Amino acid sequence: MNFGLLRSMAVSAILAATVLGVGAAPVAAHARIYFVFEPLTVGAQCVGGYAAPDEQVSVTWKKHNGNLRASGQVMSSDSGWFQLCTTHGGLAYGDRLKASDGVSTDWLTVPALTVVVDRTADVYHGLAPANSTLELTYEVGILADYEPTTEVTAAPDGTWQYSEDELDILAGFDATLVWTSPGGDSVEVDSIAPEVDVSVGSAQVYVNAPAGAPVSVELRDGTTNALLATGQPINDYTYEFMNNGHAVDVAAGERVVDTALWPDINWIVPVITATANVETDKVHGQCGDGSNMYGLINVEIHRTGQTRGSAWLDTDSSGSFHVSFRGHPDLGFDPANIKHGDRVSVGCILATGDWVTGWFRVP
Repeated sequence: MNFGLLRSMAVSAILAATVLGVGAAPVAAHARIYFVFEPLTVGAQCVGGYAAPDEQVSVTWKKHNGNLRASGQVMSSDSGWFQLCTTHGGLAYGDRLKASDGVSTDWLTVPALTVVVDRTADVYHGLAPANSTLELTYEVGILADYEPTTEVTAAPDGTWQYSEDELDILAGFDATLVWTSPGGDSVEVDSIAPEVDVSVGSAQVYVNAPAGAPVSVELRDGTTNALLATGQPINDYTYEFMNNGHAVDVAAGERVVDTALWPDINWIVPVITATANVETDKVHGQCGDGSNMYGLINVEIHRTGQTRGSAWLDTDSSGSFHVSFRGHPDLGFDPANIKHGDRVSVGCILATGDWVTGWFRVP
């Protein structure tokens, strides 16, 4: 037996075990560092991401021209999250970011990433890094209980779009777009199809618009187009039609306009009627004459400030509807025992997806 050869093999095995860590506890890999924007907000005063937990992270934030916005040393949390904020301007496309914890370093140029929810053409589109693969999550229906996610690819010119044969985008539908850089940075943007909702007999207007979109909603005469009132903001989503300091209630036949927000926000308030029967728990009525309507409505029974019953249903081609509130709960239906003094709301969806609601008292 060649003992010299055996001794040489044993030494080699010991050296290999020492180098490869055989017989010792495995060494954990150092956490990769990367930036995360959920969502990316132009004008934001903070940037952040993930690094190894409880580590000091050096962050540098520059404008696209190289001028410094902010820099500093920050500590990552026990989850690895770190964040640097500034009071000197806000985030812009093309900003250059760098983060390092001494072991791992990440660079990111903030991409021009956008998503537009086009309720007229029934298409999603926007901008993204050229030839990149993106994840788009979008809404598919008013009563849908899921939102599908699909991959889309940006063209060489940095544009992208997505549509389906039966895609029907209504006002208020949202979408989220996610781009992941080769280095693992995650950038998310979201948007919504603009929505303007009014109630007959009320001056308040609900407006759901993409971030930064201009809102200049107006109430006009349905025949002469004369300006009756302009929407004044109350909070982020609620406006009130005002004229010379006085609230102006919406009436059937008047026109709601905000073509700067979206070109097809220019429609006539339909006539809405409803009659409830406390003996049969049935409600019947009318949403306009059926023209310029989506055909789906929501009827609710209200008592002492609470919703007692709700029903989603279709109107016929003339806009009329009939619904019984007797039965068992089901998808889109909650029964109610209609009583004298209850209030009935009838929400009519226009072809654009905007809502007009009428309110009625049960005698």
